[in-house]
Amino acid sequence: MKLGALARGVVVALSIAAVVAGCATDGQPVAATLTDPKVDTAALDTGDFPTRASAPFGRATDHQLHEALRMGDYVVVPFEANPDLVTYEKPSGGFGTNQQDRSAFTDVTRISPTIAANDALLGGFVSSFGNLESTARTNNREILHNMVLRYRSPQDATAAQDSIYRIYQGVAAKKEPNMVVVPLESSPGTIVQYYQGVRPPQSSDRTYVTAYKDYVLIERYRAPIAQIPAMDATVRDLISRQKTLLDEFTPTPGEQAPLLDPQSLLIYALPAGNAPGAVWGPRGMAHRQDDPQDIFTVLDETTSQTAIQGSAVVRADNPQGARKVFDSFTNDMVNDGTYTPVDSPPAFPTATCLKDDTKSNQFVCMMTLGRYYAQVEGQTLKSAQQAVSAQYLILTTADQNAR
Repeated sequence: MKLGALARGVVVALSIAAVVAGCATDGQPVAATLTDPKVDTAALDTGDFPTRASAPFGRATDHQLHEALRMGDYVVVPFEANPDLVTYEKPSGGFGTNQQDRSAFTDVTRISPTIAANDALLGGFVSSFGNLESTARTNNREILHNMVLRYRSPQDATAAQDSIYRIYQGVAAKKEPNMVVVPLESSPGTIVQYYQGVRPPQSSDRTYVTAYKDYVLIERYRAPIAQIPAMDATVRDLISRQKTLLDEFTPTPGEQAPLLDPQSLLIYALPAGNAPGAVWGPRGMAHRQDDPQDIFTVLDETTSQTAIQGSAVVRADNPQGARKVFDSFTNDMVNDGTYTPVDSPPAFPTATCLKDDTKSNQFVCMMTLGRYYAQVEGQTLKSAQQAVSAQYLILTTADQNAR
């Protein structure tokens, strides 16, 4: 596991959530709830960074996009079905009703997102990971895309699955005689599309489509042809897990858009221009990492929620959990050999700062305070030190009893 992966999550998550809008202004000063006696608050250099929490955020202006992002916490990460799939791939993230944001639909299905059935498509979320060979493009590479689409009703979802099935059948009949579209064995309600007649060392490219309640589950799996039985077994397991998770997901009722920060956690993150940020649980964060299994495990074990904006702020179940997150990320990053320890901020000896040795100008600083862990980045060491110092002052007023 690398803390750099969580840092990367800041960038990726913001790019995914950038079209979600809300508003926040600097909150009013609040008395400190917890301080670190080793920190000389009066001597901290915070530069131009804000030092108090934002005011509460409003509601998302893009209702369905935000619902799709929320759904990410209930979408299976591919490693949960196959532990070898831990290398981040694209497409990844959520999309709503805007047609321009639906390219992931085509990437996974190879069908235009403008099909008539998608008039009832509210949004979707896709998670993509490969094995360690996936980036090398060897004959042993495996890549699995798991996409969940949410429609207006179960009838609309069934119609969408049928539309995809008929499109595949039409292509097979007119253009691709080697294309096969059949029910997936031992998986009622699921169809699988693939090409027959390929031989080793070629890979098999299989697409699975299942309608379930208001949702259509689509998995595209590419792996060596010898792995076909294992591919089908993996997808059967994934579909079962996915149905269970979706049964736990509750879309926001009514027409009113959901709140951007119902957990009152995003208010403690540093702002990032006009990007509003978002809050995710362990699974939602794992979709955005190069080490999804380890990231998920430590955040899940500590019952953590993560706010992503101009910084990453994790709220664990207790102070020991926050420290576990800090130790896990920091130790792993140093042990990985890609980061070198550098000076802590002036007057803040309990913060840890590291330099990314793979980049010419990239610094990361981390800290904990009570139940909170925070991470910031900077192009210079001074900017990272100032940011984490400001983050400390914000967290001195954070609610340590939040649910």
